[in-house]
Amino acid sequence: MQPGCILPWQALSCPQSQLSCISELGCISVLTGMNMKRVLLHHTIALTTAILLPCLSFANEQGAHEHGAHEHGAHVHGAAKLQVAIDGDAVTLMLESPMASLVGFEHAPGNEAEKAALAKLVSALNKPDALFVFSPAAGCTSSSVKLESPLIADTAHEDKHQEKHEHQHDDKNDTHSDLDGEFVFTCKAADKLAGLTVNLFDVAANLQDLDVEVAGPAKQTAAGLSSKTRSMNW
Repeated sequence: MQPGCILPWQALSCPQSQLSCISELGCISVLTGMNMKRVLLHHTIALTTAILLPCLSFANEQGAHEHGAHEHGAHVHGAAKLQVAIDGDAVTLMLESPMASLVGFEHAPGNEAEKAALAKLVSALNKPDALFVFSPAAGCTSSSVKLESPLIADTAHEDKHQEKHEHQHDDKNDTHSDLDGEFVFTCKAADKLAGLTVNLFDVAANLQDLDVEVAGPAKQTAAGLSSKTRSMNW
């Protein structure tokens, strides 16, 4: 730095007299009064922008990541999500749940007791009329069931399920397994649909909280169900 030059921020405390300031190109010409303040303001804004932009970019990326995780739903043991779509005389239920909420474990069954628990769950899920009870006046009966999980034997889709539902954590060597279930019902009088009772709690070993979202032709509604509060109306 040349003799007599000072840093821009040092000039803030100086009187409005002749000052020399240093820039990217070294010492520049003498400035006075408001001109000096404009230069200092310019440098301050440039420096602040250079510092804050990367921070704001990181914050936006972090927020988007957290929002995406929230939208797709977290893997929470003891909880599950049920989406109900009413379209004409068809009602489709989409169940998303950690296997731990349903059978109490997420690894491949390692003994006869775990094999029996898994078989019992699969058998119950394939009888959805007892698990999902709609308004009697609507006359709804199940027409199809699809189950997807790495713990359910399905050689045709095993690799796909493994990639979608299992997440390996090297630090803990944990395995997280989910179940996706699609249950389609056909109703004789869908216009009389006014409520749903979920008895999944009777067969799900550790299910405590079930978030239900219903999308119908007239409105949308949501409710949190439990073993003590199994019914909702709309």
